[in-house]
Amino acid sequence: IVSLLGIEHIIVAINKMDLVDFSEEIYNEIAQAYAELASELGIKNTYYIPVSALDGDNVVDQSKSTPWFKGKPLLSLLDSMDISKEEKAEDFRLPIQYVNRPNLDFRGFCGTIAAGSIKVGDEITVLPSGKTTKVKSIINAGDINEKNRVATSQEAYAPMAITITTEDEVDISRGDMVVHTKSLPRVSNSLKVMLVWMDEKPMEIDRSYDIKGATSLVSGHFDHINYKVDVNTYKREQVHKLNLNDIASCKMVLTRAIAADAYETNRLTGSFIVVDRVTNNTVGAGMIVSVSRREEDAVKLADKKYTDAEKALNQFIRTNFPEWECKVV
Repeated sequence: IVSLLGIEHIIVAINKMDLVDFSEEIYNEIAQAYAELASELGIKNTYYIPVSALDGDNVVDQSKSTPWFKGKPLLSLLDSMDISKEEKAEDFRLPIQYVNRPNLDFRGFCGTIAAGSIKVGDEITVLPSGKTTKVKSIINAGDINEKNRVATSQEAYAPMAITITTEDEVDISRGDMVVHTKSLPRVSNSLKVMLVWMDEKPMEIDRSYDIKGATSLVSGHFDHINYKVDVNTYKREQVHKLNLNDIASCKMVLTRAIAADAYETNRLTGSFIVVDRVTNNTVGAGMIVSVSRREEDAVKLADKKYTDAEKALNQFIRTNFPEWECKVV
């Protein structure tokens, strides 16, 4: 889980060193085993500390029992560790949370910027519809006061909560994502994900769940389990369902396309939770690994064989509810 979340700094506190007389040899063996595991999981920085909680060895102060250990004690390392990340340019992402329309003269789109920055006049695209427009104004609640109730900003950046207005009348709803036109994420209903199952009731293939990511809520199902990771041996296993605390790579198919990023690119737009549609309990959480191209699934859907009952239902819906725009199967 630490590896999947992208945590870069790991401290391995090797406890109960007093039981082995603070042996440097045993410490090195354990540290080497964890170093191999960290390398396999892709963890960048690992720190190893021999400790004994019984007498507080190497917890607060340097222990006299481990003169061979030249590193910092646990609390000192926690206080001094550099966890800053290199700043890099990020693509603009604004998941729309609320459409603010207090009167006929104003229509603002509210949300918290997940990444990047936006300026007045920037060309933006609304996903998944693909409609384009330009930013007319940016409203930041922190700039508004009693003397100036119509204050606006020229620029906003993550993680500011803002309201934007557009130059054109564009249909934007909760769950849509506003992005820069020149840096579009992929839009699809098919996602490759890493899933952590958190419910005692097993996850079932093809069962419908509610998938909540950022501000969007859409139903979907898990079409296939690529493999399950054994948390003890880290080997990949072929399974047909997931039980409590299982971690697996899955293919998730949604009922409509969404804009999404890989989790390693953007944690906010690349993560989701799974909600049981009957109990409304959160039964799983996941990270998007990659987004499939829509045409890949279109080919597979074209080859799908439908039963006579499904064809009859499709005909009934197209005849009696044409406004649903149901496709012919």
